[in-house]
Amino acid sequence: MSLLKTYKNKKGKVPGHLYYTGDKAEKTKVEVINYRENNYHRDYFEYKNIEELEQKLNSVNQEEALWINVFGLNNLDLIKYLGKRYVIPDLHLEDVLNVGQRPKLEIEEDFTFVLLNMINRKKEIMYEQISMFYKDNILITFQEVEGDVFDPVRNRIAEGKGNVRISGVGYLFYVLLDIILDNYFVLMMNLEDSIETLE
Repeated sequence: MSLLKTYKNKKGKVPGHLYYTGDKAEKTKVEVINYRENNYHRDYFEYKNIEELEQKLNSVNQEEALWINVFGLNNLDLIKYLGKRYVIPDLHLEDVLNVGQRPKLEIEEDFTFVLLNMINRKKEIMYEQISMFYKDNILITFQEVEGDVFDPVRNRIAEGKGNVRISGVGYLFYVLLDIILDNYFVLMMNLEDSIETLE
């Protein structure tokens, strides 16, 4: 989505309030992964109400790494709830909902916030904004649509392969950023091969 279209979608809205400026009207789904070296649990469900999500989050051991992945940005109650629970400033929640922005990185005293664009190629090239909030042993990612490039990371966590399960959420944060960037290069190489074939 272009910056012009983003601002057009915000026209007439009250400043400082949360509005989703995108046009992807998907059902909101939530993925909750918590783990440590010898333990792993994953919940993946369509979001229905705060109580159900709160119950799942309250059952997570505080010592475990926690990754919350939100697919779909239509449900403002959910996003406000996560913002309140994990003390995400409203300015950053506004960034999450205002799609089509330039990438940004903000490192504060107690958290890190990253906003960037992710490219995923399945049947066609999919381009979407992803926002990442990292604090203590918690990582929250917000995506516009279901489907991403993180399945290799999910598999490594589930199977206990590599260093993800023993290195904490900071390492998970790094690995997710790395795989997003790697997919840019994969896409570029695929496009280069396609161009050479056409020539």
